[in-house]
Amino acid sequence: MREVMAKTSTKAAPSEAESTKFGPTSDTCPTATMLDRLHGLRDQQEPLLALWQHTCQQFGAATALIHGEQHYSYAELAAWSSALAQRLLRGGVLPGDILALQGQRGVGSVVAQLAALKLACCYAPIDPQWPAAVQQQRLAQAQASVLLCCDDEAWAQPLNHPQALAVKAVQDDIAETKAAALPLPQAQQIPHQQPLYLLYTSGSSGVAKGVLGTRLGLWQRLLWQWRHLPYQAGGRSNCGSHTCERQAQRSRLSFVDAVAETWSALLAGVPLVIVDDQQVQDLQQLALIVAQQKITRLVLVPAMLQHLLDGDFGIEDTWQALRYCHVSGALMPKALWQRARQALPQCRWINLYGMTEAAADACAYLAPALISADGNPAQEPATLHSVAIGNALPGQHCLLLSSDNTKENEQAKISMPESTATQDSLAKALFLTGDGLAQGYHQNPRATAESFLPACEATSDASAGEHVKPGVPMAPGQRMYNTGDWMYRHDHGLEFAGRRDQQVKVRGQRVELLALEHCVLNHPAVQECTALVVAKWDVLCLVLAVAKGAEITAATVRTFLHEHLAATMMPDLIDIRESLPHLWNGKLDRQAIAHSLIRAETQGTPPITATEQALALLWREVLRCSAPVRESLFLALGGNSLKAALLLARLREEWRVDISVRTFFALPTLQEQAEYLADCLQRKTLAELAAKLEPDSASGDAGDDVDVVDF
Repeated sequence: MREVMAKTSTKAAPSEAESTKFGPTSDTCPTATMLDRLHGLRDQQEPLLALWQHTCQQFGAATALIHGEQHYSYAELAAWSSALAQRLLRGGVLPGDILALQGQRGVGSVVAQLAALKLACCYAPIDPQWPAAVQQQRLAQAQASVLLCCDDEAWAQPLNHPQALAVKAVQDDIAETKAAALPLPQAQQIPHQQPLYLLYTSGSSGVAKGVLGTRLGLWQRLLWQWRHLPYQAGGRSNCGSHTCERQAQRSRLSFVDAVAETWSALLAGVPLVIVDDQQVQDLQQLALIVAQQKITRLVLVPAMLQHLLDGDFGIEDTWQALRYCHVSGALMPKALWQRARQALPQCRWINLYGMTEAAADACAYLAPALISADGNPAQEPATLHSVAIGNALPGQHCLLLSSDNTKENEQAKISMPESTATQDSLAKALFLTGDGLAQGYHQNPRATAESFLPACEATSDASAGEHVKPGVPMAPGQRMYNTGDWMYRHDHGLEFAGRRDQQVKVRGQRVELLALEHCVLNHPAVQECTALVVAKWDVLCLVLAVAKGAEITAATVRTFLHEHLAATMMPDLIDIRESLPHLWNGKLDRQAIAHSLIRAETQGTPPITATEQALALLWREVLRCSAPVRESLFLALGGNSLKAALLLARLREEWRVDISVRTFFALPTLQEQAEYLADCLQRKTLAELAAKLEPDSASGDAGDDVDVVDF
């Protein structure tokens, strides 16, 4: 049941512009001097809030947020978020409480995050793309004091919480709350180690774990970006900002990349451009909005970058404003890295490595000189086997340790190719330490103790490991995070060698294979199963054996999974068999299963019509599969929204037929898609013929009876 929070009146708090002053304003924000001062005073005042107050004071009338046709200034965001903070304060919200955010990214979610910043609270996004049961479960796990509905859709159907509040409704109370405001926490009163956000990640048991990211960790991450990749001043732009730059907010709020996307721009006085989920899923729309909004900073996962380059989206010509592109979320192929730099030579590419437990990004590799002296794109060092993840960001430290566990030592014997063996040719386990580490897992001390280890114990023996950067002191009681990754070390920093557990990344999303297997085994018709990734195609596969006498199809399994798991954990291919091979000790022979996977359905009718045959060739090129049959399912062969967008782009380019993404996914098989295409082509041909015919004066317009479709 929704509750309206009680209102009280007391002494007014100082305004946002009066709270923190740094003397004369400058035309660039934040300046190096200001960053140094804030960093030096971080033990005395929380730097994020102090910088936000200064940015509002300096750029109050400038545009801070762009969402479609809507523009919001810093003054508007400051007033709205202060009104929301006042309403929450009157309702009993205290510093340190958790505020759950329901809804899509937009102005409402930004205002809610700013209110959490001002109240010294922690915000926890509840992703609307999660299944309803998962949303309710994670809301309960967060133990939030209040549920903030960030948009109209969320307010129309809020999750079950005793206190729900619409962010939009508070906008009408700005004048009233400003006249009788309660004192809000000041930057000097907020510890920098206090959590700012709570994001969820799947555990190996399938139970979601909430990661408490600290304000200090976010500050260190942003400080690196502002110092090494500074925003460019360009006088007064059309939106009234001091800078010519624009940052895109493309990631979902539940994904840790959204944290840096949002705060790096807002705190620096740079317009933040919200990109809706529909625009992200349709690559043509994404390419268009980046071009139209003249985006200068963008975050992409490698899979999305690959499809943007493969498709006919013209980003080489239209993305000329793009200055920095951060690539994260998955291993970056070297060929894709080089291709991207050649396609957009004016853009500087940054390969990031990190996780939610370490302020999103722990290491970064910046390409050397973008353009060589002769004007050609610079080449990567020949010694690199793959794109390096570079060195630790300021405040983060990397430790490469050898394990005492015999089994892990055997797994660690992964040798680099001879061409890359410049220093450590043997992979070692990577641990992270420093200010970027999260506080731990919310309400889960056991998982926290297992992943966040005392650094002094692991480094008590000097032979146990070594620092990537020599000379980093290890204070007693300092913690380190076990990343679960193997790394090589060479002159260019760290290079990824593999994982030590069953947690993998597919299409830029972290997936727990054990969690998927655990869920499938709950189906009464499944006897045993295994989940694995075919790295060559970046495809998540689920192979299962049915119980004796039971009948099951891939469609029923997929429906069952949709009811229990997030969309990011859905397998691309479901292979159902009578039995699975086993080793001599009774365990599943996963290697044999991986070699036996067939990504195309071989039983069925081969393509018959010319349209089916031509479409089958396109499927093979986009999905990289063997010859599909008429009954083949696009999703079962490894298709997803990104590959669908690429296929639709090819249809627009080669067949001059425009099909929406929604219509495409309503036609799952090759035969259905081919029939729809044939019908579209026939109507298009009739329309073109009708346009060429001269109207008969006796019979009127000859084209009146033609069903014309606008393609």
